Amino acid sequence: MASRQLVNFESARKITAVKIKTLEFKSQIKQNYLKENIPLMKSITRQLVSIENKDPFGLPAAINVLEQQIKSNDLVKIGNAHLSLLNTIDAYLTKLQLEKGNVADVLQTIRLQSAIIHRINSKDRDTSVGHLLELSDTFTNDFEKRKLTIADYPAQLKNMLADLRSLANKSGKSDDRLVNSLRIMEQTNNPVELQGEHIKFLLVLKELLRLK
Repeated sequence: MASRQLVNFESARKITAVKIKTLEFKSQIKQNYLKENIPLMKSITRQLVSIENKDPFGLPAAINVLEQQIKSNDLVKIGNAHLSLLNTIDAYLTKLQLEKGNVADVLQTIRLQSAIIHRINSKDRDTSVGHLLELSDTFTNDFEKRKLTIADYPAQLKNMLADLRSLANKSGKSDDRLVNSLRIMEQTNNPVELQGEHIKFLLVLKELLRLK
């Protein structure tokens, strides 16, 4: 019995040794692959940073750390530096994506619109403002009751554009930023892009009206 356990133990040691050698071989391949592709990764990160001409997440620095760790031949540190770079790139791409718009914020956007209109309406009652407030409140109520979904947002927003344009002309003094957002909202049916331009429009309007 003891002899069989010893044989099994030795077999396990041999299998483990083979697995370790295999992992070391794979790690060496990964190290060589990363080393060969450092120039490509640098090029990609430069392109990402150039999109906004700023580097809020330190992409070049993350690349430099990885390059230094590759030279050190420490596989653990190389793996950590590579993971850190991937997480940094992911954070940057997520930021860029959310700047275009975020459908998860549709209801919050409509609520902001209602709050702004209430402030305007308390000072100067206007038919178009009252109609927009009615559309906004109806959307909020129906969305909360799940009578409306994100799929309904484009059509619902299109119904508000005439009132939003009137609001831009009267309260926003036809500011170019408002006009540009209205133009984009008229041309697209993409919920993400619509939400992005919608929130931009409202924040600019809020700024122009000096609302807090």
